Amino acid sequence: MPKSIPPEPSPPIVVLLGEAHDRDRNEIYSYMEAKNPDLILLEIPTELIPEPNKPLDNELKAHLEEHSIGWKFCQARAVPCLGFDMQGNDLFNTATHLPMRQEKFAKAFVEFVKLADPKFHDSLMLIFKRAECGDDLKQRNEESCDRLVEEKRRALLSAVGRFKNDRRFLRLKDQGVLELGDSAWQRRNQAMAQNICKTTQHLGGKTTVVIVGSDHRYILRSMLKNCAIQLRDPTFN
Repeated sequence: MPKSIPPEPSPPIVVLLGEAHDRDRNEIYSYMEAKNPDLILLEIPTELIPEPNKPLDNELKAHLEEHSIGWKFCQARAVPCLGFDMQGNDLFNTATHLPMRQEKFAKAFVEFVKLADPKFHDSLMLIFKRAECGDDLKQRNEESCDRLVEEKRRALLSAVGRFKNDRRFLRLKDQGVLELGDSAWQRRNQAMAQNICKTTQHLGGKTTVVIVGSDHRYILRSMLKNCAIQLRDPTFN
């Protein structure tokens, strides 16, 4: 009799769990307790690999404090934890001071819009508020929330285009942070998607939970469509 060919393992399951940083912590832990994943990917640069029972350097410690709930679960359940963020992201941010510059420019821009066109400002703030998707982890991981987050990004880019020739806008300091921030955002999301795919696509039949900031979720869902994985949204009881 011919030898039977064992069935090929099913593609790995990858769940994108969008979170609001500094919130959702108890809900995330409860979710992972219920799903019991085989691997957890944290939004930390890939070169910073946390190893159980080994001292943490200051850079890694800072990241794990920010993403403490995922790391806490990995330690408690002996589940592997790896990073999937862009390699060298910390060095880039340190060299360019990008996060601090973006925050400063965003505050100045919002104040400018408020003075230049109060009605437009109010509509923009409403879009930003809707994109928070409430205080519920389940809502933050629905397609409707992904659409709102995408709308927020489009609205911001549209607002910049609306006022780009306004003399008052041109007087805002550090205009270069807009182009720098946009290119860094695209590059970082592409690196995240590549790292997720590379890490998980050979884990046939296993489940990976990727804990990622909600603003990245809609982009990563699109970028991961061609990866050999079963990409799933989280389900809640």
